[in-house]
Amino acid sequence: MKQKVLRFTVNGQELKSYPVTVVADSRNYLLAEFAFGPDWEEIEKTAVFQAASGAVYHMLVQDGVCSVPEEVIRVPWFRVSVFGG
Repeated sequence: MKQKVLRFTVNGQELKSYPVTVVADSRNYLLAEFAFGPDWEEIEKTAVFQAASGAVYHMLVQDGVCSVPEEVIRVPWFRVSVFGG
């Protein structure tokens, strides 16, 4: 099965997402892809996924991509942020 990709651009401190439909309770299916601006070069990057329940998951971004933890793919929402350092 081909994986679905959530796409983001990160310029400075601004994270922009692109609309996509996500099916709740998906497993081993959803990836996050980040296109980073020049401020982010040579920095290790970590994506942070927060479930509506409040649970938080950190995923190392490698080559601009990471898996989306299945625990956050729930109704009604989940949040995504990224940090470097």
